Amino acid sequence: MKHKIFTLLLAIVASAGTMFAESVRIGNLYYLLNAENLNAEVCSSAGEKYSGDIVIPENVEYGGQRYRVSSISERTFQNCNNLNHVEIPNSVESIGDFAFGGCSNLYSIVIGNNVTNIGIYAFKDCINLTSIELPNSVISLGMAAFSGCEGLTSATLSKHLKEIDVSTFQNCKNLSGILIPQSVTNIKESAFSGCSNLYEIVVPDAVTNIGNNAFYGCSAITSCVIGKGVTSIGACAFAWCTNLGSMVLPKGLTKIGESAFNNCSNLTSITIPSTVSSIDRDAFAYCVRLSSITNNAEVPQEISNNVFTDVDKSVCILYVPKNSVELYQTAEVWREFEYIQYHYKASGTCGANGDNLTWVLDYDVFWTFAEQEKWQLGKVFILYHGTIIASQ
Repeated sequence: MKHKIFTLLLAIVASAGTMFAESVRIGNLYYLLNAENLNAEVCSSAGEKYSGDIVIPENVEYGGQRYRVSSISERTFQNCNNLNHVEIPNSVESIGDFAFGGCSNLYSIVIGNNVTNIGIYAFKDCINLTSIELPNSVISLGMAAFSGCEGLTSATLSKHLKEIDVSTFQNCKNLSGILIPQSVTNIKESAFSGCSNLYEIVVPDAVTNIGNNAFYGCSAITSCVIGKGVTSIGACAFAWCTNLGSMVLPKGLTKIGESAFNNCSNLTSITIPSTVSSIDRDAFAYCVRLSSITNNAEVPQEISNNVFTDVDKSVCILYVPKNSVELYQTAEVWREFEYIQYHYKASGTCGANGDNLTWVLDYDVFWTFAEQEKWQLGKVFILYHGTIIASQ
C-alpha cells in the first residue's frame, strides 16, 4: 500500500514538472511555461523588481515553442515602487492576488478585453493610480482589489460584474463618482467605506443586500437612490454620511441594521416602507436635523429607545397610515413623537361647459400629546388641463 502511494506521489510530481518548470526570462519579463497547453504565466523574478513602462506580449517563444500569455501570477509586481505604466494584452484571462499591490508609482494600466478574474488585493495601495477601466469580460473582482488607491478619481466597472466585494474601493478618498452596473446583486462589507469624495450613488435594482459599513464615512454623498430589490441594509451602511439630505427606502426592504444611518447629521427626511419589520439599535441616532419620518407600516415596529437618539421628537413629524395613528400613539418609542400625522389628499372637478377645471385639496391631519386632532391646511390648487392656474 505504501509503495502504491509513493508511486502515485512521484507521478503527480512528475506531471507537475512537465507543466510548470522554473521561471525563465524572455525579454524583460519572467514566465512560468506550461508545456502541456503552451500557456505562459507572467511571474516575479527572484531578487529583481520590475520598473518603468511594461508592455506584456500576447505570445512568447522559448525552446522552439510558441506560448500564449494567459495570466499574471500572484504577487508578480507587488511593491515594484518604480513601476509606472503597464499594458495587459487581450490574451490574459486572470490577474492574480496581490499582483500589483503596493506599486506606489503606478499611474496607469490598460487591461485587455479577455480578463475575467482579478484577484484579492490586486491593486491595493496603488496610491498614484488615477483611473481604472475594467473590460466587460470581468465577472469577478476580488476583495480589496483597489482599496487604498487614494489617487483614484474614476472607475469604470464591467457590465457583467456580479458583486462589489469586501473593501473593494475602501479608502479611495478621491473617487468622486462611480456607476454600479445593473449586473451587480450584492454590495459587500466596506465596499466603498471611506470614499470621502463620493457625492452620488445609485444602487441598481438587482442588488438585494447592502453590507455592513458599505458606504461608511462617505461624507460627500448628497444623493443616494436605493434600488427596489434591496431587502437588507447592514450595520453602519451609511453611517457618517454627513451630507446625505433625504432617503426613500425601497418597498421590499425588511431590515435596517444597527447604526445604519448613524450620524447622518444633515438627513432631514426618511421614508420607511411598510415591508420593514426590523429597525436595529441606533439606526438613526444623532440624525440631529431629521424633521420628517414617514413610516408606512400599518403596525409599528418594536424598536429600542436608542433608535432615534438625539432626534428632536418635539419637532420631527412622524407620518403614519391613517388607520394606524392610535397604534403609534401607544407604541413604545414611537409615542414619544409629539406630532403623529397622516397626509390627506382629495380632488374633484369643477366648472361648466367642459372647462376641464380640477380642484386639489392637500392637507395634513396630526395628533398632539393631548390627543387633540388638528387640521393643518396646506394648499388648494385649481388646474386647467393639468396646469395650475390658481392656488391658495
